[in-house]
Amino acid sequence: MIIFDTNAVNRLAPDGPVADIVRKLRASGIPVAVPWMVLEELAAHQARLYPVKHKSAVDVLAKLAEAVPWVLESSLEPIDTEWLLDHWRHAYEDVFEVIPTSGEAARRALSRESMGLPPAKARQPGKDDEPPVGARDVAIWFSVMEFLSDHQDEVVHFVTNNLKDFGDGQIYKYPMDEDVRGLEGRLKRLTSFDEVVTEFTETVSGREAKGAAEELLRSPAVRSRVAQTAIEEMSSPVPFAGLGADETPQAWSEWASAPETDLLSIADVTGHRIGDDVWFTANARWLLYGLASVGGEETQFIACTWEMKLLFSSGENESPTVLKKADPSVPDLTDTTSAEMLERLKRRMEAASRQVVRNMLRDGSPAQESATRRVTPSLPQLGAASHLRSSLLGEQIAASIWANAARGNILMDYGLFRGSTLAAAMTPQTGVAAQLAASMPKFDFGINALLKNSDLTHPWGKGLLAKGFPLISGPGASSAASASGPRRDEAVEEDAERRPSDPDHSSSLEQEDAAESPESDDQQ
Repeated sequence: MIIFDTNAVNRLAPDGPVADIVRKLRASGIPVAVPWMVLEELAAHQARLYPVKHKSAVDVLAKLAEAVPWVLESSLEPIDTEWLLDHWRHAYEDVFEVIPTSGEAARRALSRESMGLPPAKARQPGKDDEPPVGARDVAIWFSVMEFLSDHQDEVVHFVTNNLKDFGDGQIYKYPMDEDVRGLEGRLKRLTSFDEVVTEFTETVSGREAKGAAEELLRSPAVRSRVAQTAIEEMSSPVPFAGLGADETPQAWSEWASAPETDLLSIADVTGHRIGDDVWFTANARWLLYGLASVGGEETQFIACTWEMKLLFSSGENESPTVLKKADPSVPDLTDTTSAEMLERLKRRMEAASRQVVRNMLRDGSPAQESATRRVTPSLPQLGAASHLRSSLLGEQIAASIWANAARGNILMDYGLFRGSTLAAAMTPQTGVAAQLAASMPKFDFGINALLKNSDLTHPWGKGLLAKGFPLISGPGASSAASASGPRRDEAVEEDAERRPSDPDHSSSLEQEDAAESPESDDQQ
């Protein structure tokens, strides 16, 4: 019998690949269970945000009702936490067998917690006003003990990584040592799902699967999933190690948006047969590059490597599951593969950045068209983060342009971007904006000229023209004072004069888009 503690299967998706392996183990004759207390914790973890979100929705509807002179037709169903918990209980009962947590076990758990005895946690010295905790851990422990007592012929593999409270499986603190007396030979300890796979499956050669595994892990869908996992998992008050855009060591704390990813290497591919199905585990090393927080609102472009152990099936259309992962580390750019891959990731982001700006500025006034033609050659210096289709990237770029060009003071009805789709991105986002602006040394075109060619009529805008409008600048760019002269006005006028005689102009952007598509690197 395999019995899981909550921490070994927490957040398990009932329809995911790990759940499928549990089902296959059970179908092959190996019982896999959770105590009733674990079932309750799994359901509670899935449903715990429901009351808060329900109240937020009720509050929003109430505010809306106050703002309109009619009775709202919209309504919200009454809160029903027990119904949601039942939903998740049934979902997990389809995955695991459930062993009971008896009333006696629950009473003994509360009694032991009140004394602060293991596996409950005792009062900390000097904190007598804080009561002991851990009754649920004790209830899980007593559930395992009761199962062993009731099934004399069973050997239990108890799976938990909570070694501090439950012990290491060899030495138990008082009174747990008395709990296991006479049962020691039938209680074994595993610490992870990975160990379960190793212990209870037949190992097969993974040599023939390595090629298929590498192809799967390099696919855009898996890379995208790794990038999303990086956002979800990489956030820590203790800085991670990485390299900045200038390839010098840089500490950072979390990703500001989804990084570009690619597979550096795959190793130790091992097959595991469960019944008629074969699943594989492999150690994968990824290279990530993107915009990350380096302290407060400051952001920089960061490169790092990330190692993880994955579980996947080459015969099923499912995303790999992360079994173990390490902290990110500094890429080794003396390695030719790492250095070349980092350059490809940078090019993918640069192409994505240029495409986003083209999409934002393509179909507009002559001033907007001039901006498009002048901005896009500068964007190879930008290397902005995230993916081509990421709306967050578009918002970051737009916020950067406005936060640095207009300092957040130009409104959307000014002529330069009249009717633009950038309204949602106009709020300055200082950290991202500052970093993006610093990344654009060529982005020094004359805003005065663009404003002059637009239909700007707002008095504040006329004041800008009178004063000389500050330019977007970065390292190596001209200053605002020197860059606002007639040369840039003339350049914009020259663009406008040249446009009618350029019949292929409308298609040139599309041709550049195709040449610079991020997918082009994937096909190399």
